[in-house]
Amino acid sequence: PRTWRSGSMAECHKIVDALINCSPPGTVLDLGCGEAHYTRYQPDCIWVDLLPTENSPASTVVEDIRNIPKIFRHRRFSISVMMDVLEHLPKIDGVILLKELSIKVTDGDVIFCPTGPISVEPESTDPHAHKSAWHPEEFWQLDWQVWEWPTYHRFPGGQIQIGRASCRERV
Repeated sequence: PRTWRSGSMAECHKIVDALINCSPPGTVLDLGCGEAHYTRYQPDCIWVDLLPTENSPASTVVEDIRNIPKIFRHRRFSISVMMDVLEHLPKIDGVILLKELSIKVTDGDVIFCPTGPISVEPESTDPHAHKSAWHPEEFWQLDWQVWEWPTYHRFPGGQIQIGRASCRERV
């Protein structure tokens, strides 16, 4: 199946940890890292955030994640992580970023993104505004797997976690 449902946050965290740790040792790329809840203790991680907080890792690269292809032109990563970030990009920028990650990331991706009808403000200049809504079908077209956790956020349609085929086979 292309979509699995889970009701337990414990299951969610277990699968995310497995996805992040499923590949051979290599660099993890955490985009929009915030406080880096899932990657803070990764031995080889690059954290990127446009608006880091005082609790972000000290070595956070302050950058717009849409510039990843330029700033990491010659780098490859084992795993990429984006937690509640994709919906803050305009749809076309999100699609471009997902395609770029499929080139730069060798073993898989972990993305949390609300699904279903959410309030979007595509023209907003506020970096915290939701600029796009996403649906599982859009990820299926890119050969990504979708897990749904309706209890993760209170958005109608729940929260999804996506991992590309190369990584999900190891979970």
